[in-house]
Amino acid sequence: MPEEPITKARKGLGSICKRVDALFELSASLVNKSYTCLMTSDLQKLTLYYDGACPLCQAEILFLTGRNQAGLLDFVDINSDRFDPTVVGVSCEQALAAMYGQYADGVLIQGAAVFPEAYRRANLPALAWLFSRKALQPFLQFGYQVFAKNRHTISRVLGPGALRLVKASSK
Repeated sequence: MPEEPITKARKGLGSICKRVDALFELSASLVNKSYTCLMTSDLQKLTLYYDGACPLCQAEILFLTGRNQAGLLDFVDINSDRFDPTVVGVSCEQALAAMYGQYADGVLIQGAAVFPEAYRRANLPALAWLFSRKALQPFLQFGYQVFAKNRHTISRVLGPGALRLVKASSK
């Protein structure tokens, strides 16, 4: 007796899903292998300048701090005495408008470009790979600009939960 069309479709879909899962596993494995090779001691230390009054920013920094086993990241709250605009070359207003990072050699990066570099140093190869894709840069830059301008409003809603989640997972 021939199979019903719905049964055939379900079998075909199951086969496709298995193949897609296998493809995702393979690509994730390749991404991790290729980016892990880049995560060696030849990376310069990166200092991240962040808004410590922003709960979502605090959550991200706390998350990265927990992943900073290689010691390749340093964190400076722009609202603290550690932040010196004359040394960094970025005013407090500029630092409030965008995330800044500074390599050990003094080179500054800003906005969405900071994140793949931070993730690379925090041994997060999949995030580093994703955030470094050229095709995604316009979307990441736009999304980050919207977030940066509205981070305190967004943080009031999402920040406390994000902070609790990061603190709970770091225990």
